[in-house]
This record gives sequence, C-alpha cells and structure tokens, in this order.
Amino acid sequence: MFCFKCGKQIPDDSEYCLFCGVKIAKNDNGSEHIPEVNNTSISSTNTVVRENNNINVQAYNNNSTRPYKKIGKKIGKKILYAIVCIVSFFIVCTVIALVSVSMKSYDFNPDKLAVHTYKGLNTTLTMQGPFDLQMEKGDTSSEIEQILAGRKDEKNFMQDVFAVKYKNKIDNNKIGNILFSRVLMYGNDTDSRFIITDTPVIKEENIGGMKAATTAVKAYDKHIQNKRTLKFITILKENELWLICLGYPSDDEAASKFVTKMVDSIDVK
Repeated sequence: MFCFKCGKQIPDDSEYCLFCGVKIAKNDNGSEHIPEVNNTSISSTNTVVRENNNINVQAYNNNSTRPYKKIGKKIGKKILYAIVCIVSFFIVCTVIALVSVSMKSYDFNPDKLAVHTYKGLNTTLTMQGPFDLQMEKGDTSSEIEQILAGRKDEKNFMQDVFAVKYKNKIDNNKIGNILFSRVLMYGNDTDSRFIITDTPVIKEENIGGMKAATTAVKAYDKHIQNKRTLKFITILKENELWLICLGYPSDDEAASKFVTKMVDSIDVK
C-alpha cells in the first residue's frame, strides 16, 4: 500500500509510514483508512487518487517549489545587473569617444582669423584671432592701476589677453621675470587648470618692431584631460604690460601654424 500523506510505498501491515512518520489508520477489515480532508488542505498540501483498489497519492506541496523560485529570482537579478553594467559601460565609452572627437574637432583654418583691437588704459593691442574677446576689469592693487582680462576657450583652443597698467615705472628688461612668474601662476596654484610639465625658458624676440618676451611650455589641461602647448607673449609699452597666452594641441602642425600667424600679427600702439 501507499502512504496517504507522502505517497511512498510501504508494507501493508505498517502502522506508521517509514518515510514521513504519519500513523496509518486501519479499517475493521485491515485495509488502510484514508482520513477525510477538506478542499483547502487538499489544494494546499496533497491530492489522493484511488487506482485499481490501491491508493495512489500525488503529493504536491507548494512549499517544495519555493527554493527554486528564490534561485530563479537570484539568477534573474544577476543577469539584469550584468546587462545594466554592460549597457552603462558602452554608454560611458560612447560619451568619452564623442567628447574626445569634439575636443579634436577645432578647425585651425587661417581663414578664420580676423583683426581685433583691444584698448588698454594708455595703449591699444591689435592682433589677428578667431575670437573677439570681451575685456573685463580685474582687481587692482597698490602697484597696479588697472587690469583688463579677456578669455575665450573653444574645444581645444584657448586665447587669453591681459592688459596690466602699473603705477610705478617698470623696467623693460624685467618683463622676462614678470612672464616667468605669470607662467608659474598658470600651473602652480591649487585650483589651477593646468599642470606645467616642463620649465619655462624665456626668450627675447622682436615682434612688430617691439621688444617682447616669449616662452612656450608643455602642460596638461585638467578640464579636457589632454596635453596642450601654452604660448606666452609679453610686450611692455608706456608702462602697460600686454600678456597674451595661446593654448593649443601639442604636436599639431596646423595648430602651430595657426598660432604663429596670430603672434606675427601682434601690434601695440
């Protein structure tokens, strides 16, 4: 015969099921007595079916499927997490690629250059450039009567122009020292945008018939996470110092020619 609870086959004279331990009730004729159960207990625990005077118990317990449901949920969560990670990775890579392309897409076409004029307190700077900078007044000090500053940064090209009018007489031979300290300010401050990667070497040049101090340094731009060359030019006239800084991609021949044409056009009157 079969146990009415677990459905396992057991000896006919068993008083208890050898598998689940339930007591086997006997009728007066010695046959197994199946206890009555209500519909609720049948639906939630076991189903009993008689076949050929034998008792066939189809044991179905909803609880037995729960571990598999939990395993399925865990596997599903892991798959979903993996899909999210993969999609996120491709999105990040796409954004980085687009930013990288956009940073390299500045057109260093000389035809974009136009003549612009910037007025200081006593002098006027004229030079070619792609931008018409808006000059704004900066903070003064006991040594500086007026300071004007303008900046434009587009993709991987940058142009800075400063006009500093000193109160006291500045020796034209000291503009190299002023330039050196200014270059260091671009990279040594805690909040500086650039990391200067080599030592500035100041040179004296003649630009438009004027004595100028120049230098070019390699720098790492933390904003766009790329290498740049920073070209500095300083010209002193009537105790007013003009400082021009041009930032462009390192090892870019078109950019270098573009900047050279800008520098050659500089004139201070």
